[in-house]
Amino acid sequence: EDFVAESRNLDNIEKGVERGDWYGRIYAHCLITVESYAKRPGLMRCLLQLADEDPGFSALLRSSFREQLMWLVELMPKLFPKAGFDQHQPLLIAYSLAGNMELLLREYFIQRSETLRAASRSPEDLAELLAVMFYRALFLEHPPQEQLSYTRNLQYMTSNKHHKSASGA
Repeated sequence: EDFVAESRNLDNIEKGVERGDWYGRIYAHCLITVESYAKRPGLMRCLLQLADEDPGFSALLRSSFREQLMWLVELMPKLFPKAGFDQHQPLLIAYSLAGNMELLLREYFIQRSETLRAASRSPEDLAELLAVMFYRALFLEHPPQEQLSYTRNLQYMTSNKHHKSASGA
């Protein structure tokens, strides 16, 4: 429970992030999550297994996860008023983006996928990659270059007009 409570401590997680810095906020949350998996993969495995077996702990973990996403869900209609979201779209979008992060972290740190482990990246690099992908999916643009190191090159993935098929067509 203490571990779960710390993952909701926004003042600690977002310490030093400037107001309005969306990439910085997303990165801060990704970094604490990646570091948890990197430093304690066995504990993370146990937490996930315990959540599968204990309904009370499962409710606590799911509630915490939901609370972490709800700030974004509630803010999305204000951030993107032209989108005209239906009642559930922001919730589904937030869960789909967070789910991508969960899959990578489970495979990399808990399942120790040989394919992923061959990429051998630091927690900071993985957090940056996850934050960039989350940011890009949410804002449909690349985050500010000055905040990036490992993923600066991904700015060139922003436009389909420069994309060529594998066949060269």
